[in-house]
Amino acid sequence: GQVYRTVGFSFVNSVKATAVTQIVLSGTFMFILAASIFGPVGGFIASLFYTYAPYHALNIYVRGAMNEAWAAVFFPLVFYFSRKLILEKKKRFIVGLAASFAGILLSHNPMALTFTPILFLWVLFWILSQFFFKTKKISFLNFIKSQIKTVIQLIISGVFAAGLTAFYTLPVLFE
Repeated sequence: GQVYRTVGFSFVNSVKATAVTQIVLSGTFMFILAASIFGPVGGFIASLFYTYAPYHALNIYVRGAMNEAWAAVFFPLVFYFSRKLILEKKKRFIVGLAASFAGILLSHNPMALTFTPILFLWVLFWILSQFFFKTKKISFLNFIKSQIKTVIQLIISGVFAAGLTAFYTLPVLFE
């Protein structure tokens, strides 16, 4: 909200502009995730459902939990970058995954705590789907060996995210 305040918005209008920005970004990022899986129509439908989920309105308008609402912006990005890293194995997705997970850590630590097991299941699903749905079948042991590089890249991304947020996360942990 400080960006809007610096530009000249009042305090109340800064909060409103921040809420609008959060809603627009969360819908946009959900569209990017869902469109990469289901195509543009599926992405549009998913972004509508994600944007109009009652929990968003509850966080912003009832509870005033803007930090928790900002964490919801980064969930689709984490899913998107982790899926892209697993499927395409390009190093640029390491940075995207690290930055988006750092966004969750910096905005709301408890959401990061509850989100991480879900992310683990998501990653496990996409790794195992490569084994079960590939046309060329290999043994499970050879498949696991071929996925070690991917798992290392995922761990590196987590280390980068921890490094990006260490100035905030470490004092919180030690507190």
